Amino acid sequence: MIRDPDRVDAQKKPEPARQAGALVLGTTLATLSSALTPLLIVRLIGKADVAKLLSITLVYETLAMLLSLGLSATLLYQVSNREPPARRAVALRIVFTSATLGFCGALLVATVAAVVALLPSTVGTPTFRAQLHLTLILAPSLIADLPFRLLPNLLVAEGRARHSAGLQVVRTISLTLATLVPLALQASIATVIVVYALVRWAFALVLFWELHQLYGRVPRAPSPITWRALFAFALPLGATEQLGQINSQLDRWLILLVLPNMRFADYQAGAWQVPIVGTIAYSVGAAYTPELVRLFQANDPYAALEIWGRSIRKVALVVVPVTMALVVGADELMPLMFTKAYASAAVIFRWYSVLTFLRVASFGNVILAAGRPGYVVRAAALGLFYNALFGIPLVLTVGFVGPAMGAAFAFVLHVTTYVYFIARAAKVPVARVFPVGGYLRVLGFGVVAGAVGFGVKFSLKAPAAVLLGAEVVTVVGVFLVLAVATGTIEKSDWAYMRDWVRLRH
Repeated sequence: MIRDPDRVDAQKKPEPARQAGALVLGTTLATLSSALTPLLIVRLIGKADVAKLLSITLVYETLAMLLSLGLSATLLYQVSNREPPARRAVALRIVFTSATLGFCGALLVATVAAVVALLPSTVGTPTFRAQLHLTLILAPSLIADLPFRLLPNLLVAEGRARHSAGLQVVRTISLTLATLVPLALQASIATVIVVYALVRWAFALVLFWELHQLYGRVPRAPSPITWRALFAFALPLGATEQLGQINSQLDRWLILLVLPNMRFADYQAGAWQVPIVGTIAYSVGAAYTPELVRLFQANDPYAALEIWGRSIRKVALVVVPVTMALVVGADELMPLMFTKAYASAAVIFRWYSVLTFLRVASFGNVILAAGRPGYVVRAAALGLFYNALFGIPLVLTVGFVGPAMGAAFAFVLHVTTYVYFIARAAKVPVARVFPVGGYLRVLGFGVVAGAVGFGVKFSLKAPAAVLLGAEVVTVVGVFLVLAVATGTIEKSDWAYMRDWVRLRH
């Protein structure tokens, strides 16, 4: 019998660094695949249909996050460092809970649709009623979708990060094809929604298969965590995710509610591309969480923060130069990606890049690993407050750019708040939490490289694609020269990146 090289037991799990490498590669590939979708959608349908499709997706994703109740992060924490029978019991209990919440979500949408149907036709615009009907078609897939969203973290907890990354890629490609193929065949938005829902239901079968592979031969055992303890741990995290979802989507909701639908499509184009780089930090954070949990449980917070700080430096070496290159080339990037009709998205993209520059760490994971989820809730609530404080006045005064400006200002305060709560959770001085000096060093190289890139931008006359290529090469090249010359990039960093490319994790 050939042993699955990706399957490991509790005593031989791969190092967190290798887990992180696999997750980053898989998440990046999945995100790049997902990023192809908007590029093709805008070339297949008009702005009005783009806005309709995006608004339905926004409602669905917001509802899915509100119903997740922090169960994915709870699973990662509760399954780590347990024996196989206990891991099986905890995983199945959380999966069942997630499916039940998905059913409640579908029932809620059906109730709203029924109430609206009983109201006079003058209540609500025809566009609103049509979008509610499409949401009603998509909503039942929450029953399958929410449990499947637990699977990546479950596989990480079981030491199968590479397999988790592969599933993310397959899922993203499948959902991308579910959108693009019907549109390419000139199908209606309703048909796209139906196909989209069916694909999500199909992945429920994948979840059952993976659970069988993980626990099919594991002896049954009672769950070591009661329902009460599960919700006591998950609800603060759920509140955090709900607040975080509202926080991250507040600017889009402001555009959707205050400005015409066409502007919503422009705004989404500018904001869409940020996750290409931003997801790296979250993948690394997920991979390191089990190790951080172990160190905090061993009462060694400084060792945990040392590992976290090193991961920040590695992530920054990728995030900063790539983000700066795209900031310089935003005027060329947006029309090339989304056609000239979306040229105004460049300014949104630049403001969103402020967020991306700071997304070099998964801050909430550290607080979670320290066993203080309540602090995560407080930080998330303050983040929403900051976003509303800036975003609402700015959309009413500045208009289209206002919500993006507000999101950028708010995120700076949000990161500062997270650092403060990490210090309290770990019981260490604030100055020992975030590696400010190392991060500012990398950011400084990025600023210098960006200045050189803008010099090329304003001096070189060339087609947009050629100019964008020159800007990217210049910024990344100057950054690498500075980082290598100062010893900021070490030989181990090159070897680590080489392992990512070769899938050696």
